[in-house]
Amino acid sequence: MRKVKIKVEGLSAGEAGQDEMTQETQGTLRHKNDKYYVVYEEPAATGLGKTKTTLRWDSERVLLLRHGQVECRQEFANDFEDHALYITPELTIPLRTLTKELQISQEVKSWQLEIKFQMQIAGSEPNDMNLKIVIEEVDTDEC
Repeated sequence: MRKVKIKVEGLSAGEAGQDEMTQETQGTLRHKNDKYYVVYEEPAATGLGKTKTTLRWDSERVLLLRHGQVECRQEFANDFEDHALYITPELTIPLRTLTKELQISQEVKSWQLEIKFQMQIAGSEPNDMNLKIVIEEVDTDEC
């Protein structure tokens, strides 16, 4: 496993207006069976409590798994519609996501995942979402 720095930038636009978020954290990366896996603990600022996130991707799909205080599984692929449940200790919320565009690029020791999708929460009007995830390997003395 290799140590990585993860930067997540998100933009949400819908009836309630626009919302932007940026978070940075560290995790681990491994490559197995033509898939990449990044695992990290959600930072406290996200409000997800003690939740571990796993990103799994290949050249065509990204899978986002959350386990812990929040449970959720979301899959993204071009023109793919996913139905998921966002489960917290207090409630369960149905999610519907429709991936409009997925771009995955790799450079030396770095990966960029860009996802444009619509997300509908509990039957409400869908929001347009842009998610950009940058993953960079770091030297162990940088961590």
